[in-house]
Amino acid sequence: MDKVRDFNSSTIHFIECLRESVDNFSAADQKSTSDTAGASRNRTKPISLITNVETDTFPDISKLEAEEVASLCNEVSSLLYTYNFCVILPKELPAKQKYKLLRDIWDEAYEYAAGQKTYVEFCDCDPECCPFPLNCCQCNNFNGFDDFYDDTTIIF
Repeated sequence: MDKVRDFNSSTIHFIECLRESVDNFSAADQKSTSDTAGASRNRTKPISLITNVETDTFPDISKLEAEEVASLCNEVSSLLYTYNFCVILPKELPAKQKYKLLRDIWDEAYEYAAGQKTYVEFCDCDPECCPFPLNCCQCNNFNGFDDFYDDTTIIF
């Protein structure tokens, strides 16, 4: 049974917006843009414009129950997957942190073509700058790239 009915009204509204965006992204839209992917169809736009889901529809996390946060993360992830966004997040990342990160990227511009995957990464493998808790990210298992390359190595 769908637990959405037990959520607060802002959460329900947000889920409806996300699902409407998924429904509006038809296979015909994806095919028409994939036929010309790499050509003039590529555009840099914020996710909010690509999906037609406004940033201000994200419910305030401080007013959400844990179950709502987890459900919203799944809904946002599903929407992003529909639009061929591959968001790289650790499985062990707590749902509240995942929700905040997903919300934070909503107004960032990405190169987008519906027929191509767009990767969204948060960690640049530098433990000092890693946005994830120590136990969640691989970058914390090594000391940067210095372990793998010496000063004379040229990395392209």
